[in-house]
Amino acid sequence: SSPPHGWRRPPIGGALLGAMAESSDAEQAMGPRPSEVLGFAAFQARDLIQTGVESVEQAMERQADQIIRAQVENESSPIGRIVKFTGYGLTKEELRDRIGLVPGLGERVFIDDDDTILVFCLPIIRDRDDQGTISFFEDSDSASDSETDSTRLLSPDEAITQARELFIMNDAMVHDFFRNFRVGGGMSSARYQRLVRAKLLHVLTEVCNFKVTSFMSIDRDIIFWRVAASDEVIGALAEKYNYRMPYSSKAYKNLGLSPPTVGSKVLYAYDLFQKRFADDFQNFQDIDSIRLFIQELQSHLNLKALEGQNVITRWFPCCNYKEMMVLHKEWVSWRCPHFSQFPPRSGDMDLIRSYFGEEVGFLFRCYIFYISNLRKLSIPALLLLILKSGYVLKLHFVTVALLNTCFGCVVIFWAIAFALLFQHIVDFEKTRWGITNNSSAEVKLHTYEPKLRGSWTQTFYSVLGKAITVAFLLIFIGVTFALAIAIRPPALVARVQTGVIFAFSFVWSWMAKKIVDMENKRTQSRYNHSLTMRLALVKLFLFLFPLFRLAFLAPITSRECASSLDVLAERMWSGANIEFDDEVPSAFKSKDSPAFMRFIESQKIERKSISGALLSALSKVGLGQDLPEDAYCVTGCFPAHCDVVNDGLSCETTCFRQLERSLVFIFLTQISCTSVFIIIPMVQVWWLAKKEIAEGEAYLSQSEDDEPHYSLLQYQEKCHAQTPYEYQSWGGSYVEDFLDLVLTFAVLCNFSVVSPQLAIVGFLSQMLQYRLLAYRMTWVTCRPFPAGSEGVNEWLHILEVIIYLAMIVNSLLIVTNLRTGLSMYSATGKFIFVAAFSLTLVAVKVCMKVQLHEQPRSVVEATDINREFVDELSVRRKAHTRSHAPRLESVKVLLGVGRD
Repeated sequence: SSPPHGWRRPPIGGALLGAMAESSDAEQAMGPRPSEVLGFAAFQARDLIQTGVESVEQAMERQADQIIRAQVENESSPIGRIVKFTGYGLTKEELRDRIGLVPGLGERVFIDDDDTILVFCLPIIRDRDDQGTISFFEDSDSASDSETDSTRLLSPDEAITQARELFIMNDAMVHDFFRNFRVGGGMSSARYQRLVRAKLLHVLTEVCNFKVTSFMSIDRDIIFWRVAASDEVIGALAEKYNYRMPYSSKAYKNLGLSPPTVGSKVLYAYDLFQKRFADDFQNFQDIDSIRLFIQELQSHLNLKALEGQNVITRWFPCCNYKEMMVLHKEWVSWRCPHFSQFPPRSGDMDLIRSYFGEEVGFLFRCYIFYISNLRKLSIPALLLLILKSGYVLKLHFVTVALLNTCFGCVVIFWAIAFALLFQHIVDFEKTRWGITNNSSAEVKLHTYEPKLRGSWTQTFYSVLGKAITVAFLLIFIGVTFALAIAIRPPALVARVQTGVIFAFSFVWSWMAKKIVDMENKRTQSRYNHSLTMRLALVKLFLFLFPLFRLAFLAPITSRECASSLDVLAERMWSGANIEFDDEVPSAFKSKDSPAFMRFIESQKIERKSISGALLSALSKVGLGQDLPEDAYCVTGCFPAHCDVVNDGLSCETTCFRQLERSLVFIFLTQISCTSVFIIIPMVQVWWLAKKEIAEGEAYLSQSEDDEPHYSLLQYQEKCHAQTPYEYQSWGGSYVEDFLDLVLTFAVLCNFSVVSPQLAIVGFLSQMLQYRLLAYRMTWVTCRPFPAGSEGVNEWLHILEVIIYLAMIVNSLLIVTNLRTGLSMYSATGKFIFVAAFSLTLVAVKVCMKVQLHEQPRSVVEATDINREFVDELSVRRKAHTRSHAPRLESVKVLLGVGRD
């Protein structure tokens, strides 16, 4: 039998991804599409899987290999056409192993990443007339910027000035290169590009000793330069730049030792690479080669200037298809239908770090640990939600408030433990990855100006950045209060306030980058640290302050005043549709009841009270109206649901309900926006890649030349052009991805005492976002620069600030918003409770930090073993060097004792 038309093959083992079969008469004449080929393989493998003879992956791989082998031999099939138009001089057997599927794209591409470290993309230029006027192809990103500049001739001096920006050369190289620029009276843009590109190729091949090969894109608008190097060149670069590498198991074995292990992880010692002892070190990984390549190129080229002058449109580290498929199988795939394997695993970290580098590795290590701990927190949250629903037990509202209070305390303890344990994980990974004080993994920014260091200009920019930050926050506070005064409907307030938060957040994302750009940071890690602190603290304020206002300031700033308490009681009774439980006696359900009047009395704002003093201070800065003379004023929170307790009324107010509504709306909006912004670049890349493939196939159908078909590097170029992994791009960035996690952590720690269900929603949403991020990083962002990192200290500081803030906020919420009975206390009693509650939590945090401060003993012992190993290896190397040193001629030396 054959699979039904339109059948979609599910992801099997993460290695293959189906696509909806689309057939037509023409396609049927040519043969099945690649997606149908693999789908049919899965269908044929079904019987073998059901009988238990083979696993899913084994059956799929075997059946797919057999069918693809047959399709390669058929030149009229889609795969056969790829083979026909590759033009790489490979046999059909070799090509069969070099055609792969890009999951999500639904197309098979030629795998052309062999031994390639970096890729340069150069726009194709053609002459128009004898005057040297040139143009870039319309599909090139630089076309619109270069069309006008290319219509004029460059004078020799202009050409030399522009060329000096591109290359870092000594005087001899300058004289040898620029003599070509003084030939003739003027230089066309085409000739300038030809000379500069020839020099660029000379630097890559002759100066840096790299290997360069090239090919043309399928739509004829870009030339790809694939840059590679031999192991000898990479080793020489590692020694030149003092690059640290891990020792191999062989080096330990030569000394009669074995590398130490902590749990299932092996901790190798790291040391500066030495070419003569290369056998003692592990092989270079792609991330090591990429970093060394960039450091070498930065000593000869200005890569940013090359892009600015359209010599290259972009450059990027080359992806590795085999490693991408391993990542897809072990990390990206959702492992359904086994839900126990759906949450992320810490065992994926080695794959992530070895492909993306330590910076991205720490990001996903935090995600993995956060989701793992959030799963534990969601269990008591789920139990509390079931109890509050009333299906199991009918709980009194005081009991519910006490349970919420206990859950708030649990969240604080959970957050403290999370931050401290994550610090241990970071320290352990830093030791295991050998990145402590590893400056060789740092990349110098091209924008760094050494002459500005310590100057008055630098000081001015620093002060200006702080002043802009303060002014921005003050404007946000003013807008928040103005909207609260102008808009009354609670549902509308939540939506408008959320829109204001995200609008200010978007503006600050742009402003923060401009401020940090002025600070003249030398390395990428310093830049990220400054951007993180400036961005995260302000965004935390933007997200939390509106909720703080609703919880603590809105009741007094929206105060209600009248000539008497009776008038206020009448106004509150008529202005609110108060709900009562069935158990409440009818005597309490009246505006004239003593219990209701006592409730109104408890909401009274005195001028000499803390609330009155705060309102007076806010009125002086235009954020509220002061208490009028000779009038009774109460909080602007009307009763919404009331219960009887101790012959009095305890009411849930409209302010509390508005806080709940705004909290859930902001939390869900943040989660939704994050997920949407992850999905959008996936759709962008899918659409553009499909479009480019269609244009290329249309060209190939009219051409008789055997040219390369759509390849993996062309797909990666499209990803890098549309979704690079950098700040304020669709591809995301390290700072923005980490910040999304921290914002949800902040809202959860500070306000889960009000809505415990946030823990459940957060757990489910973070698992989904983690899988989306994994796919985006592997197949959409493809491969960003594998930036090194010495930890996440700045993020740990921010987590600590959030925890201390949560201690105070939770204690205030308990005495002001939760109906625990503490709301009936005097202002002094409430202050004592808040102080005692906060100090107790601080004391608990200090005790936990003391207990968890030291690293585990196994890690300390492993570090000591590695130090002893390095010392012993160094002693043996010195002894070996002395034994092979030439003997010096003996010389008589007087000792000055006796006859000597």
